[in-house]
Amino acid sequence: MAIYFLDTNTGWAASDDGDLYFTTNGGVPVTSVSTTERNKIHVSNYLLQNYPNPFNPSTTINYNIPAEGHVEISVFNILGQKVRELVNEFKHAGSFTVKFEAGDLSSGVYFYILRTGGFVETKKLIIQK
Repeated sequence: MAIYFLDTNTGWAASDDGDLYFTTNGGVPVTSVSTTERNKIHVSNYLLQNYPNPFNPSTTINYNIPAEGHVEISVFNILGQKVRELVNEFKHAGSFTVKFEAGDLSSGVYFYILRTGGFVETKKLIIQK
């Protein structure tokens, strides 16, 4: 299950079987969102913290884009050198997951960056072997 909150009261939860739930009061009660309503939900771009973190040898990165467009997610080392390109393609609006396999990289701090439209967000991840 994935849970995303925009503030202390407004959030969404997506179950593993594809059901989507929405709340405006912090979670009680949570209302189900129909398939028709899902297409009307407008949320911001966001990049979630990878999980697990620290990790070895793989981790999961979740992100959301509210409008279709070209999406790039790349991983950089502490020197700013690109070590992996995870996503570089056109995506429709929605929430996505990408798995980062880092078995060939050294232990250390890395950064992953989401770019779509005029939006850029960076998060830190740690490989621990």
